[in-house]
Amino acid sequence: MKQLFVFLTMTLIAFSQDTLYVDGAASGANDGTNWVNAYDSLQVALANASNGDQIWIAKGVYKVTSSANRDTSFILPNSLSLELYGGFTSGATDISTRDLKNDSSILSGDIGVQGLSSDNTHHILRVNANSAYKRIDGLHFFDGNANGGSIITGGAFLITGAASGKIEIRNSSFTRNRADEAGAIHVNGGSAKVFILNSNFANNDADGIAGEKRKRV
Repeated sequence: MKQLFVFLTMTLIAFSQDTLYVDGAASGANDGTNWVNAYDSLQVALANASNGDQIWIAKGVYKVTSSANRDTSFILPNSLSLELYGGFTSGATDISTRDLKNDSSILSGDIGVQGLSSDNTHHILRVNANSAYKRIDGLHFFDGNANGGSIITGGAFLITGAASGKIEIRNSSFTRNRADEAGAIHVNGGSAKVFILNSNFANNDADGIAGEKRKRV
């Protein structure tokens, strides 16, 4: 009798977690490898992130763009697992040492004339068809204004498309954001999993409904 032996081999695929550093006041190599050589732009850090990375963001104000293009946003790569942490001083080595009250990391949509909302970016942060874990922790969103463009909701954070990945928002705040609907956060997609914990909403506004946050299914 012949015997047939089948050997199964398993290939393990792992990703290495790195920490990318962002500090608008840094003046080093701008490669994100440490605080001295931190990226001075969150846009660049997001563009260079890999699966499983953490992005540590020093205190300061980070504008979506230096141009007047209101359609520009910080874009979360939909297929990458990423964790964004704010509230650091340059040189910090542990997340637990953050002072979120006094060392604010602010994502600002006030890209035009300062204090004039009509020329602010439409959405500060965006993700579409999210398929991986995201964590937003210790970030403060100010002055998004979704009153134009293709989608007039979610001035601070717009989440669109069918999604299988989980998004956690922790220890963050949303202030002075506005839209025609859902001034701060708009989740547009029934399968999106969004959890908001220990976060504040203040003075967000909508011309239609839901000044703070809205989920549309």
